[in-house]
Amino acid sequence: ASGGESKGLLLCSVCGSIDKGKEPSCAECRRSFVKCALCRVAVRGAYMWCQGCGHGGHLSHMSSWFERYADCPTGCGHRCNVKTDRTMTW
Repeated sequence: ASGGESKGLLLCSVCGSIDKGKEPSCAECRRSFVKCALCRVAVRGAYMWCQGCGHGGHLSHMSSWFERYADCPTGCGHRCNVKTDRTMTW
């Protein structure tokens, strides 16, 4: 138990409670931990994220972004959409 216990803990920016992060929302106030990379609003319901860089957001926002761009909308430099054709399926 040397430091490994704090791994994966999340601090809720709304109520200040510490959560283990097993769910995408705070156990105390139920606010979402996931914020859309494009609009920065908390995501509830369907969302999409990149397994390479971990960034994501609302399904509709991310789908629209990746219709035009291949790089992550956060500017992290990751190329999330490696497909080169325009026929993407999610």
